[in-house]
Amino acid sequence: MISNHRTLLIAFFTVAAFIPAAVLAQGNHCVAQKSPMKRAVAAGQPVYASKCQTCHQVDGSGLPDKNPSLIKSKQITGDKRPLIELLISGHLQQPAVQEKKYNQVMPAYPEMSDDEIANVLTYIRRSFGNKGSLIKPSEVRSMREVVE
Repeated sequence: MISNHRTLLIAFFTVAAFIPAAVLAQGNHCVAQKSPMKRAVAAGQPVYASKCQTCHQVDGSGLPDKNPSLIKSKQITGDKRPLIELLISGHLQQPAVQEKKYNQVMPAYPEMSDDEIANVLTYIRRSFGNKGSLIKPSEVRSMREVVE
């Protein structure tokens, strides 16, 4: 019995010796590295849950007459600059979205980091049926310099 265990251990360590060191250094080589988009979406989801979800709902549907829907929205997937500005400085009065006015005020989040803003906006631009592009922290930083 002990001999069988010894044989298995020797076989295991012999096979492990042939695995290239570079593969072992990468960790689980079967898992592909996440793209910048996937990393931003994953990092943006908890920010959305803590800062946006109350008004815009888990599914992005918003609240009738109060907060606009984020679902398949051209305002969300279009020009990045108004979205970045909106999170930095907010709006005292909600702008009309698709010819409809909303009663809730969009609060400003100037305390959010450039990474948080980029990630949450990327999350929104890639969720709820949206197909928007990545927002980079450098884009937020540039917009912050203009807005503040």
